[in-house]
This record gives sequence, C-alpha cells and structure tokens, in this order.
Amino acid sequence: MTTGWPTTHEGRWRLMWHLPDHGPDQNSAVVTSILDGPPRTSINVVNGGRSGASYVDVRQGATVEIAGRLWKIAAVNQGTMNVDTSSSDFAAGYVDLELIGPA
Repeated sequence: MTTGWPTTHEGRWRLMWHLPDHGPDQNSAVVTSILDGPPRTSINVVNGGRSGASYVDVRQGATVEIAGRLWKIAAVNQGTMNVDTSSSDFAAGYVDLELIGPA
C-alpha cells in the first residue's frame, strides 16, 4: 500500500464518477465523464487548490500524472448511469488507475 495520498490497494487507485478524491494541501482528482465506444474517461486534477491537469478522452492503457506519480488507466467502467441517479438500478462508473512510479 502506498503511504500518503492517494490511498491505493495493491498499487491501484479507484476514482468514482463525480466524487472527488481529496488529498492534503488542497489536492484532488475527479472523474468528470465516462463514455463508451471505446471506453474512455476525463479526469480533472487540482494541485494546491489551483487547476492542474485535465485529461480528456483518455483510454485504457493511457498514462496520466497525478500527485507527482505516473498512473496507467487500468480500467474504465461505465457502470449503469443511463438511469436516474435515484433509481435502485443506478451504479456510478469508475476508473481504476495502476501506479507505474514517480513522475
């Protein structure tokens, strides 16, 4: 498990659609969109409370830099987001990132 932010499990970090993962010093990352055909995602990063990187339409296998580390997009799962968010059938999409190493 990696110490500090972000919290990982076996070198992986899961970001949920529209749920920012906040770290220390006003750092955060949030998945802003998940699309299919082929699966792709957009991720916004905030560094020290200021706008950081925006990764748009990144696909599985792409590399991103967040929190001073390199991450591979390991999985993009759209969930069941084509229903009302209050529906019992709703399941938020997610993106799994795999730690590659320091930036």
